[in-house]
Amino acid sequence: MNNNYSNSLLSLLKLKFSAKFHLLLLFLFVCSFANAATITSATSGNWNATTTWVGGVVPTASDDVIIATTHTVTVTVSTGITNLLLNKSSAKIIINPNQILTVSGTYKSNATLTDGVNGPGSIRFTGTISINRMTSTGTLPNVIIGDGVSTNTVKMASGFKVANLTINTGAIFDNNSKNIGINGNLLVNGTILPSSKGNFTFSGLSNTIAGSTPSITINNASFSGTYTNNLTVFNVVNNLTGTGTLINSASKTLTIGRNATLTTLTATAADNTVIYTRPGAQTVKPTTYYNLTLSGSGAKNSALVYVVNGTLSMQGTATVSSAPTYGTVAKLEYNRNSPLAAGVEWISPFVATGGVIIINTGLITSNSAKVFNSSVPLTVANDSGGGLDNGGFAISGASVFTLANDANLYLSGTSTFPSGFSTNTIGATSTVEYNGTAQTVAVQNYGNLNLSNSGNKTFAGATLIAGELALSGTAVAILPT
Repeated sequence: MNNNYSNSLLSLLKLKFSAKFHLLLLFLFVCSFANAATITSATSGNWNATTTWVGGVVPTASDDVIIATTHTVTVTVSTGITNLLLNKSSAKIIINPNQILTVSGTYKSNATLTDGVNGPGSIRFTGTISINRMTSTGTLPNVIIGDGVSTNTVKMASGFKVANLTINTGAIFDNNSKNIGINGNLLVNGTILPSSKGNFTFSGLSNTIAGSTPSITINNASFSGTYTNNLTVFNVVNNLTGTGTLINSASKTLTIGRNATLTTLTATAADNTVIYTRPGAQTVKPTTYYNLTLSGSGAKNSALVYVVNGTLSMQGTATVSSAPTYGTVAKLEYNRNSPLAAGVEWISPFVATGGVIIINTGLITSNSAKVFNSSVPLTVANDSGGGLDNGGFAISGASVFTLANDANLYLSGTSTFPSGFSTNTIGATSTVEYNGTAQTVAVQNYGNLNLSNSGNKTFAGATLIAGELALSGTAVAILPT
C-alpha cells in the first residue's frame, strides 16, 4: 500500500514537472517571435523615435524592418537590424554623417530616383546576401561589407553607386558582372572576386584605392576623377578608360590587359610598375613610366613618345614596335623563357647607365652591332640554354661585361668576344661558344669554352679555361705557339 502511494506521488510530481517544462519552452518560443518582429514605418521621422514605427516599437538587431511608401526614416544614431525592405519606389532612409546602419540579413530596395538608402552615413552588410541599388540620384551612402571579424559574401544583384566602398577583413565582394560606381575611396581588406564582366567607375575628386589585400582583379576600370592606387597589385583585365587621372604609387603595380585610353596615367613614382599583358597586339599609352613591363604576346605599339626612367622589361613573347626614350639611369631587361631577336628596344649606342641585362631561359639574338657608352654595363645572367647570341655582330663597350655562372654567350659568323669593356667578369660555370666559321678566340679567363660549326678557331694568346674545352662539327683549334 505504501509502495503504491509512493509511486502515485512520484508520477504526479513527474507530470507537474513535465507540464512546467513544456510551458517554459512555449514561453521561450513565444518570446523569440516577439523579439524577432517585423516592424513597419508608420510615418516619416527619426529611426530611434517610437512615433516613427507601427506599434511604437523602435527596431532592434533581431528585427526585420519595412520602410513603407512615402516615408523617410533618418538614422541619427548607429543601429542594427536583421532584414531590410524598402517597400515602394518612394521609400527612403537617410543615414546621418558618421552613423552606421548594420543589416545582418537580407536587403532589397524598390526605391527609385532620390529615394532608397541615402548617406552621407554608412550602411553595413554582415550577412551572406545579394543586394541591389542604394539610391539612384540621391546622396550616396558609404557601403561597408563585413564586420572585420566573421566571413560573409555580398553579391550584387544589380548595378548601383556608392560613396566609399569598404570591404573588411574576412568579407568577400562579388560584383557578379554588374557595374558599380564609386564616388569616394575603395578600401579592400577582404576579397573582390575577379569577374570577366562589369565595370568599376571611379568618379571622386581626390581619392584612393587602398587596403591590406595584396591585389585585386577587376574587369574594366573607368576614371572621371583623380585616384591614387596604393594597392600592391591592381589588375585591370581589360580596359583602362575615362577622362580622369590614375596615379600609381611608389612600389605598386598596375596591370592592363587590353586598352589604356585613360586621359592621364601618372606612373613616375619610384619603383612603381605598369605591365601590359594582352595576348596580342596592344597599344602602350604614351606617358612617362618608372618601370614598364611588356608581356603576353604580340607587338606593343605606341605612336607617340613614351619614357622609361627605371626598367623596360621584355617578357612573354611580346615585341615592341617603337623604342622608348630611356631616362639617365634606365635599364633594358630581357626576362623571357622563349627566344627573341632583339628589336628597336635595344638602341645603340646604349647610354642609360642601367645598361642591358638578360635573365631567364630565353635566348636573345642581337640584330645589329651594339655599342655601350662609358659606365653602361652588359649582363648575361640566364641559364638552361638561354643567353645572348651576338648574331655575328660586334659588341663593344667601355664599362663592365658580366657573363654569370651557368649563363651562355654564343658568338657566330666571324665575330669574336665583346671588346673594349674595362672589366670582363666570366663565371666559372658559364659557357662561351664560338659557333661561326673562321674566328679569333679572345684571350679571356673562360668557364666552359665550346668551339663548334666550322673553320679555324685561332687562339689570340694563352687562355685559361676553368671548365671544359669542347670541339664539335669541323671546327679546328689553332693554339698559340
